[in-house]
Parts: sequence; C-alpha cells; structure tokens
Amino acid sequence: MSIAIVRGVYFGENGEHRIELTDYCDDSRGQSTLLFGDPHPADVDLLTTEQVWGSANSLMHGEALIATRDSYTRITFVVPSIGAVIDKERERRTGVQT
Repeated sequence: MSIAIVRGVYFGENGEHRIELTDYCDDSRGQSTLLFGDPHPADVDLLTTEQVWGSANSLMHGEALIATRDSYTRITFVVPSIGAVIDKERERRTGVQT
C-alpha cells in the first residue's frame, strides 16, 4: 500500500487521461502517474490536492473504493461522483454533514 496526494488531473484529447501523484511520505514506493480512460466521473478533477491510497487491486479515498486497478498504472473508476465520495469521507472524519 502507498499513500499519495493528487497533484493534478489532466485530460487528453484522445480519451487517455492521467492523474499525477506526489508521495505523501516521500518514500517513492508508488507510481507517480495513474492512467484512466472514458467513461470517468465528470468531477474527477476534484481529486486534486486530495489524499489517496492504493494496493495492487484498488485506489481508495479514505475508506471508499474509487477505482479498481487494471494494471500497475491503469485504473477504472467505480464511483459516479468523486465529490460525493469526498463529502462522505469528510463527514465520516469530522462528524459534520456537508
């Protein structure tokens, strides 16, 4: 498992998109880029500055599975809205409904 902060989400004209990551602990265990295609959540760019973590099979935001790993660098999103996941995680952590 590695933890990272999303540095940015970039959209390619050909349907190939990427998430740029920076190491949370500066230990360089994980990859610096994750690739994804269409379809994807329309608000996927809300992941920018958010902390994510993953394993060989998944990409998580807090306790929520947001994507499955198709390969070492490729993911497929499994949620319709990133904003809803972020709101639910903040509510879980703080106890305050958004």
